[in-house]
Amino acid sequence: SMFQDDGSASWRKRKKHFFILSHSGKPIYSRYGDEHKLAGFSATLQAIVSFVENTADHIKFVRAGKHQIVFLVKGPIYLVCISCTEESFEGLRGQLELMYGQMLLILTKSVNRCFEKNPKFDMAPLLGGTDAVFRSLIRAFSWNPATFLHAYTCLPLA
Repeated sequence: SMFQDDGSASWRKRKKHFFILSHSGKPIYSRYGDEHKLAGFSATLQAIVSFVENTADHIKFVRAGKHQIVFLVKGPIYLVCISCTEESFEGLRGQLELMYGQMLLILTKSVNRCFEKNPKFDMAPLLGGTDAVFRSLIRAFSWNPATFLHAYTCLPLA
């Protein structure tokens, strides 16, 4: 299985994974597991995206058994969601868009310039300490309808 880079079975049991990687296959962010242990897996995802791009096409999603793998390519940055939830492709893609927006808020557009200068640029350290921001955004996808309705969160009043 392609999930064997991280030996723990608990990692494979998760229902929804999010990954951000660079176009050279370097891991930038992973919801579960250590990005560095998942380097081989990131390289596999990158190879899939590149293979399709070589045919002058863009990969959107792959269905593998009960798993749906959704891709979002934003210039030099690839965002991937692997999910066995019942969510629609559009819903999962919207979540990847929000993750990309969150990443730009933290790093600004200068990211693309860094990749132009050095395709092997390692962005993970720049995101150091922002794990909690991504984690709370991802958690909000499952309980807060405002995240996918492009609305404001309702606040309970006494």
